[in-house]
Amino acid sequence: MDREAFALPDGRLFSAWDLRFGDWQRRRESRPSFVHLPDGSVRSGAVSYTTEWASIRFCVSGGSLETGATGQLSSGDDLFYQVTVVSIEWQEDHLRVTGTAMRNFDFSVPQ
Repeated sequence: MDREAFALPDGRLFSAWDLRFGDWQRRRESRPSFVHLPDGSVRSGAVSYTTEWASIRFCVSGGSLETGATGQLSSGDDLFYQVTVVSIEWQEDHLRVTGTAMRNFDFSVPQ
């Protein structure tokens, strides 16, 4: 059984396992980008990236976790997801978490 980690911004860390992703959705996005150059000038442009999201279910060690919490989840293939907790179900000695996982990747700057 792979053991992963779910980390909250306040530093709380949970052992996580049994990650199960739902149907993936993906879209290409872009946003403005600004680079501050050493001479004090600013160069503007755009950066493009792929956003990917899916529903997720996983187990975490018991602890204080609330619905609506957002944290970073590591996966066995060295990927990291931003996860928002939608629901929590108590099991015998752990919590079953349902949420939404999202990540951005494949960044590029058009020339």
